[in-house]
Amino acid sequence: MTAVEVARALVERYFPECLAAILGGSIVRGDATPTSDLDLFILTERRDAPYREALEFLGWRCEVFVHSPDSYGAYFISEVQNRQPALLHLCGEGVLLRESGGWGERVQAQARARLAAGPPPLSDWELALYRYRLTDLLEDFEGSTRRDEDVVTASELARLATELILAHHRRWLGRGKWLHRWLATFDPARAARLTDALERFYRDGVKSALIAYAEEALAPVGGRLFAGFRMEGRRSVNRIHVVTNNPWEPVVGYARAVRVGNVIHVSGTTATDETGRIVGVGDPYAQTVRALQNIATALERAGATLKDVVRTRIYVTDISHWEAVGRAHGEFFRDVRPAATLVEVSRLIHPDMLVEIEAEAIVTEKT
Repeated sequence: MTAVEVARALVERYFPECLAAILGGSIVRGDATPTSDLDLFILTERRDAPYREALEFLGWRCEVFVHSPDSYGAYFISEVQNRQPALLHLCGEGVLLRESGGWGERVQAQARARLAAGPPPLSDWELALYRYRLTDLLEDFEGSTRRDEDVVTASELARLATELILAHHRRWLGRGKWLHRWLATFDPARAARLTDALERFYRDGVKSALIAYAEEALAPVGGRLFAGFRMEGRRSVNRIHVVTNNPWEPVVGYARAVRVGNVIHVSGTTATDETGRIVGVGDPYAQTVRALQNIATALERAGATLKDVVRTRIYVTDISHWEAVGRAHGEFFRDVRPAATLVEVSRLIHPDMLVEIEAEAIVTEKT
């Protein structure tokens, strides 16, 4: 069986319900090696998405990147911000294996548009940090007489200089082989000079070519930077983050709860268990109970209890559920009596979610 046939069989075996399936990677590009695997993007409405899984199927090593219609867009945005378009590249260059409702074409069009637009420009702060770190590495490399340290520094020097070159020109970055591939796409001659510089150092111990490569990266952005660089330290009171295994937290950029001093803010919390499964589907009372239990757990990890709560905000998808939701809220806060708000919203992030609750707490005594 060909790689495409194996990929189609895998989709049929494990994801027959999927809205879209895209095969990407070296198999599609035509530069596969004997150790290459099959890279697949799967779009599905399964509740356990998003996740990434490695498996073996019909003698092939496969990696599947499984997303829901609500999750892949956030990953696209995150890759643009990080300047490393792994999923974007897979979807944009890949072969569409399965299509339903126009989802596959839509995903590919979005990926291609973001790839064509390129990453954002470096901020002044990012540029200064690149210059400072590269200057520091460069001077360590120039002054060192220890071969054992130099072999490591050389690799890091090459990586950082290449990142600066690409980021300064609003080109994509990557890890390992992909960093060199993006450089070769942007400037083949410079990629060849990098290869030559590394070979000369590792084979003959000659540093000059790699130093020249780093200097070439620094020249158009102001050269070396040491004196005058300043990185401000934190001056705020101690800040504590409570995080969970929720995959959205690092992608969207939030914590389950944040404590600054004696004040604790708990993010919008829904009725999910430790695995992300929604508890109490169709039951607003049960969902309120579970959401408040999750809030209690977050508060405990932040050094507080429900007795410290001073405000709650409750969002429901159907205001007619207010009595059931209010009854559950009262069971937790009858003696605490925080300020509270209950409002109806058009929808939450998942159609089975009926209730979402935020909370604020102030710790006034040791708990």
